[in-house]
Amino acid sequence: MNNEEVNKDQYSIEIKGLTKRFDKYVAVDNLTFSIPKGVIFGFLGPNGSGKSTTIRMICGVLTPTSGEGKVLGYDLKSNPEKIKSKIGYMSQKFSLYEDL
Repeated sequence: MNNEEVNKDQYSIEIKGLTKRFDKYVAVDNLTFSIPKGVIFGFLGPNGSGKSTTIRMICGVLTPTSGEGKVLGYDLKSNPEKIKSKIGYMSQKFSLYEDL
C-alpha cells in the first residue's frame, strides 16, 4: 500500500524531517516516514544507524533536535507525556531483567 493512497488521518505515526544531534554527532538525520493504522512496521539496520534513537523520540523519551512528528495524533514535542500514556515499548536489552 502506497502512503499516498491512505487518508492522512489514518496514520498511527507521521514523521517529517526528524533529526537528533548529540553535540556534533548526528544520530538521526532528516528522517521522514508515515505508518498507516493497522500496519506492522519494523526498523532494520546495523548498530549505530539510529534505530533506537528514533524509537526513543517516537516514544517521547528523547526530544528531537529538529523536525516534527505525531504518534496517534499527538505531537512529539508538545505532548510526549500523552504519547507515553497511549503506547507501550519493550526494548530488546533491559537492565532490570538481571534483577528479576
